[in-house]
Amino acid sequence: MSTKPTVLIIGGGIGGLALGQMLRKYNIPFRIFDRDASATARSQGWCMTLHWVVNDLKAEFPEDVLPLLDNVSHLDNYSTTCDAALYNGATGQEYVHFTPSEDSPFIRADRAKLREMLRTNLTVEYNKQFEHYEETDTGVIAFFSDGTWAKGDILVGADGAHSHVRKQLLGSVNSQNYVLPMEVCMGETILTKPQYEKIFSEFAKSWYAAETHSNFFCGLHSVSDDKETARYYWMTVQQKYTKDNAPISNVEYYQRAKNAVKSIQSKFLLPLYNTTPDGMVNPPISLQDFIPPKEGLPKGRVTLLGDSLHLMTPFKGSGGNLAIKDGIDLASLIANSSSNIPDYLQEYADLAIPRATELVLDSRRRTEAWTGDKN
Repeated sequence: MSTKPTVLIIGGGIGGLALGQMLRKYNIPFRIFDRDASATARSQGWCMTLHWVVNDLKAEFPEDVLPLLDNVSHLDNYSTTCDAALYNGATGQEYVHFTPSEDSPFIRADRAKLREMLRTNLTVEYNKQFEHYEETDTGVIAFFSDGTWAKGDILVGADGAHSHVRKQLLGSVNSQNYVLPMEVCMGETILTKPQYEKIFSEFAKSWYAAETHSNFFCGLHSVSDDKETARYYWMTVQQKYTKDNAPISNVEYYQRAKNAVKSIQSKFLLPLYNTTPDGMVNPPISLQDFIPPKEGLPKGRVTLLGDSLHLMTPFKGSGGNLAIKDGIDLASLIANSSSNIPDYLQEYADLAIPRATELVLDSRRRTEAWTGDKN
């Protein structure tokens, strides 16, 4: 490629930042725009698991970023390794136990720390609400709600589950998420040292307990610096039996969560029982996913990555991993392809869509199996 293109990245989440790091490595000009007022304006969530993408990340990311990977673990201040397990919630049988190894890397990453790592030496332009783009023969222009605009050669929609870029690229009908007939109740609590050490010794630091009609996930978010307490968060996943979207109180919401997992062994539910109604994350959320179109993306100067391309339920643990992989692969094609922009963006879509489709459907099937839904 004789002239390096300028890439406009809409969205400063995990996928957009990963793409930015790779473009920085290849000395390709880019700009990242994010709708939030700042990097800390909105909660970044609790933790996510980095697993199959870790070796790609170590092989491809800029050298000044990689040392920081050691600091993103939720146990960065606690001298032990992370682990996770899957149990039969009714019988207590352990199906599988995940621990990190050279062949199977496994990092429970604090989301805020991971984003901080991914922002290293990047400039993100905040408070930039994307409105629409205009594509021409020579470039693409992104327009923002504050009246400003930016011109580049490629525009990448990395703007999340309800992507405005996706909506314009595919149209309102074809860009809609699929809403699963399920809901997620969430809460968080603080456990004492005797409580969390008992959990550490008896099963895992994070775990799923599933049975026919419900699924309980509990994750360790962090241990306090003095080691006296640990912060946990949890989720119940169950069929959504009503379409009533009326607000409910935290007390009612908490009772709904308890009822959802009443057939799961109590030993798995200590963080839930330790939660007060004030610890509920209200309201419950609906699970959604998005399968990219099998015919591919429209050929041109605009493409998608991350949740904009392949929103999935969290129970395969692959959404964030795939967003990073999207960024690695897209940057490599931009840097190394000798073809024109529409052709190598099509090559990226041909690579990204089949693997994304498989993971979205696999995650959906797992969610349906764990909650007894047969639709």
